[in-house]
Amino acid sequence: MAQKSFDSKFARYAVDHVNADHADAMMIICKAHKNQDYKSVTLLDYDIEKMQIHAVDCSNAIQNIDIPFVRPLENARDFRPMLIEILNTAKETLK
Repeated sequence: MAQKSFDSKFARYAVDHVNADHADAMMIICKAHKNQDYKSVTLLDYDIEKMQIHAVDCSNAIQNIDIPFVRPLENARDFRPMLIEILNTAKETLK
């Protein structure tokens, strides 16, 4: 049911916004999730269950990383609060 209401146009906007303005947050999330440093990370997409990230680690190896959400999104606009929750958890993990 949630999949039918998923606004892919909004999701594309959110992905572009995160990549343009919040690359530092994505680096923190990936570092905490994989316990590894990265040269670059790019959010590719997200759905109700996870976000997909393209990452280049410090040895220039390319990784595609799926980071699951704590709970499924009900709609595309739930991404922002979920991303903030995941970022806060990542920051706590890296302390």
